[in-house]
Amino acid sequence: MQNKIVYLPIELKAREFEAKTLLAFHLLQNGYDVVIGQQWELYRQMQFMPKGLFIFKSHNAIHLPAIKAAKELGHIVFAQEEEILGITEFRMVEKNTNKEIYSVVDKILASSEFEKECHLKRMANKNTIEVVGNLRIDLLKPKYIQIFKDDIKNIINEFGKFILINTNYGTSNNQWGDVSILKDIELRAGSFIDKEAIDEFEELIKWELINRGEMHKAIIELALKYKDINFVIRPHPAERLEPIILLYENFKNIHVRKVGSHLPWTKSSFFLMHSQCSTGYEGEILGKKTLNLVPKDLKHSQQNLSDKMSKKFRKANELINYVDNLLTSNQIELISEVNLKEYSFYIENIENNTAFDNILRVVNLFKYSDEGYSFSLADFQIRHPRLVEKCFIKKTEILNLLELLKNIEYKNTNNFDVNELGDSLFFLRVNNNYV
Repeated sequence: MQNKIVYLPIELKAREFEAKTLLAFHLLQNGYDVVIGQQWELYRQMQFMPKGLFIFKSHNAIHLPAIKAAKELGHIVFAQEEEILGITEFRMVEKNTNKEIYSVVDKILASSEFEKECHLKRMANKNTIEVVGNLRIDLLKPKYIQIFKDDIKNIINEFGKFILINTNYGTSNNQWGDVSILKDIELRAGSFIDKEAIDEFEELIKWELINRGEMHKAIIELALKYKDINFVIRPHPAERLEPIILLYENFKNIHVRKVGSHLPWTKSSFFLMHSQCSTGYEGEILGKKTLNLVPKDLKHSQQNLSDKMSKKFRKANELINYVDNLLTSNQIELISEVNLKEYSFYIENIENNTAFDNILRVVNLFKYSDEGYSFSLADFQIRHPRLVEKCFIKKTEILNLLELLKNIEYKNTNNFDVNELGDSLFFLRVNNNYV
């Protein structure tokens, strides 16, 4: 009997948890066991894990040692770069993908035909690249947005008709509170491929500061003008929360929230305002109207698909005037007018197919070890609070989500055992004791 086990590391719970649990659910239904959870301990315990298949979430130099280690330990290795989802220019693929990865992994999971072309341009072996889409896009489909139905109901009950603002200032307002720390992380990740890349980083900081000023002006003026409407600000997961809370603490109708996925908030909102954030194109795919405030074009920001899909404004006053018209139109809901088919070159599963089906197809191509297995892990390490903040998962959260998915699929599904291996790390398998 083959030893079919798949490892799903998670770095950022708010962005990855539901998407990777969706994949885990379908892997379980197709005869695979799954280990899912925080990446740091999974990497550390890798040498004690049974041979299986690792699906890494990055191509950069920081993750490369773990990718190499997995391969040397006899695992099958896939890698998908989350940071190049929705990217429309070659340079971002170049900056986020260490070329050495091409000779290590068994498969590169590309989110689009565009990404595949970029890897081939960098001399990757065409046989290692599989265009699968991205699991985060699966969650935007009507069937799977139901995962968040309780959250959506609670948000609407609390805020009623509200305007959502998703900010994207994770460089100038980074979680470390120090741009030099972030610059060092980018250096270790291999993003500074040339002097131009360093200059682009410095320009990004200046761009964010200009953008923050215009967005702040728009939020304040609109909140003062429409005191009966709530404005919910959701900072990017990489941003510090405290400065934003202090900035708006005297406004009763401005609320700052950061917990969990942005998807139930986007779905619940009247419309979304953002600053060249990936949630812009995600909102349009979800069917929401999105407004993009971009005072100044920047090479970095123009490479984001939101630059093409969201309605763009140069100044706060332009955005405010447009919002005035929307709020006086008495429309119950604002619906996206974007033709998704036009953007399928940049996101494979933007329409009907699903990334989890595509990934499962590739997973099934491989032969797995015939050895039996058990877990004999080293003691878990205590994590830095910042890493806990990025990814802390409770057993009940996985159980509840798997149960939700069983109900959503509306077909005979297996029951599962969820075993806690340690801090935010779990072993999932079908419970064969159930009929």
